[in-house]
Amino acid sequence: MAERFFHKIIKEICSEKDIRMKVLSFGMIIKLKKDDKIRYIIQNCFGFNNSTADRLASDKYSLFEVLESEGISVIKHYMLFNPVSRAGFMDEVMLSNTISKFIDEYGAIAIVKSNTGREGVSVYKCIGENEIYDTAYNLFKTNSSISLCPYYDIKEEYRVVYLDGKCELIYSKERPAVIGNGLLSVAELYLKQKENLSPYITMDKIIDIDLSYVPKKDEKVYLTWKHNLCNGAIPLIVEDNKLKKKIQEFATLVAKKINIDFAAIDIIEDKEGNLSVLEVNSGLGLTIFTKHVQNGYEITKSIYSKAIDKLFE
Repeated sequence: MAERFFHKIIKEICSEKDIRMKVLSFGMIIKLKKDDKIRYIIQNCFGFNNSTADRLASDKYSLFEVLESEGISVIKHYMLFNPVSRAGFMDEVMLSNTISKFIDEYGAIAIVKSNTGREGVSVYKCIGENEIYDTAYNLFKTNSSISLCPYYDIKEEYRVVYLDGKCELIYSKERPAVIGNGLLSVAELYLKQKENLSPYITMDKIIDIDLSYVPKKDEKVYLTWKHNLCNGAIPLIVEDNKLKKKIQEFATLVAKKINIDFAAIDIIEDKEGNLSVLEVNSGLGLTIFTKHVQNGYEITKSIYSKAIDKLFE
């Protein structure tokens, strides 16, 4: 089996710092030992966040409520409980009323997602009450609770890597797109231009797009509404100092409100330039970032090296 990128880079750092490393539990756990100290990294989660911060970062609805209670701008979430397994919290009537209230307030386009998902998995864009219901019940097969969110017309999505009081990295996520020539369909343009796109945008990940549509000359057509790198988005480091400062201040405030020390904070910017929290992840993977950004390996190695130093303080 090929060595995982994450293991490879941690091994390199440990070699330089005279730290013994052992991979356990089919690669999910990395055991680090230096002198008489033993530390663990579990699925890209380093061990110095407190447990409550980790729990908040892993539950999207809980994070929403905490940040909203602190006056932080955050994507709106409605909690939907499984009316079978969590009937004590929400029965069929309450579920129906919650969805109806949502549609009355935000319209018929909604994002339905698992509260604990990552990397855009189990996140669906739904149109209309029936599709919302069908998607919710499909997710209820494996989830006791899910979230219902408005669909936001996002100008940009940013990821901030926050470590020990400092924003170490800020990048935007440029969604994959094809450029029209007035002759070819979206499907034909994708096949013609795919070598210029991320390898992670495959045909099965092109969603909510009419593949037969023929864009006008120079028309830009995004292939997915998702901004995840694993769905084909390209990371672009934010260079504008004014924008960078604005994002840094907002992300730092978010981190301090939930008492988290190491996290990837995802932030959206709307058409008016307002920032809101999308989600926070305490597990940090930078593999795709490293592949697309010049000096990405060095940037990633520096961040993980600082995190390991923090582990052994």
